[in-house]
Amino acid sequence: MISLTDVRMKCVEGRFFSYDNWRDNLCVPPAILLIWVFVNLGWSGNAVSWLSGIVTIVGAFLISTKDSTLIFLGTCSYGLFYLLDYADGGVARYRKEAGIYGQYTDWIMHSISAISISTGIFAGAINQTHDIWLIPLGVLFILASSLQLDRYSLGWWSICMQKQYNTSLNKVEFEGGFSTESAEVDTKGNRFWLGVKILSNAIFHENYAIFVFPLLALLNLLFPGSAVPDFRVLLVVLGGTVYFSFVVHDILLIGSAKKLDKAYAKLFYSTKRPRLPAEHFFK
Repeated sequence: MISLTDVRMKCVEGRFFSYDNWRDNLCVPPAILLIWVFVNLGWSGNAVSWLSGIVTIVGAFLISTKDSTLIFLGTCSYGLFYLLDYADGGVARYRKEAGIYGQYTDWIMHSISAISISTGIFAGAINQTHDIWLIPLGVLFILASSLQLDRYSLGWWSICMQKQYNTSLNKVEFEGGFSTESAEVDTKGNRFWLGVKILSNAIFHENYAIFVFPLLALLNLLFPGSAVPDFRVLLVVLGGTVYFSFVVHDILLIGSAKKLDKAYAKLFYSTKRPRLPAEHFFK
């Protein structure tokens, strides 16, 4: 059997980002235990990634029920996904299998998890209240969840497509030089959108949702009845208004600031070292 000490040492080697924030300090110790289990079971990093996606799909079904205990367990699946997201890379690094395909699978699982959990919340809200007015808000909530990360991945897809197109035509790019600076954007209303962003991320970004969703579900479990409204209804309303508005605004901002053009120029023509992970997200 492979030792836990050996796994702890090797799974950190070659990690793209160092473990240096409070979430890392909280999640890495249990994730290393999971890595140790999966390595000894002979699992690959991609298999762990797929397991993480399946966990949130099952969790979504639990969230959509009327049983408060099952709903709470369903929200906890998001936290388990988060731990498995730490573990899949560690397993891949230990087995020396880390690569592009692993990144690709990992990215897809993030989308699956966000869409699954938001769909489960929406279905649960409808199942509990039967309120038709929640339907349009629920649709917008799911759309926002699907674009949480896809707005970036589709941006990089567009960048690569444009490069392939230009190369196929032997097109001369950036005649007279190129710029890696984003365009100036009107800052009017920035305080408002900053507030929208902070509220959206604090509730719906997976870094915080893994804590917020179980906490809200626990309140419903401990205080059943009308004293505490169903948290799923609250999340659908906020998701379909505040969260959706933030995501759409961010998509428009990426375009108006020509952040895609900047990313294109830096990726293919700049010798400057990229600022990661910020530049993954056009920041």
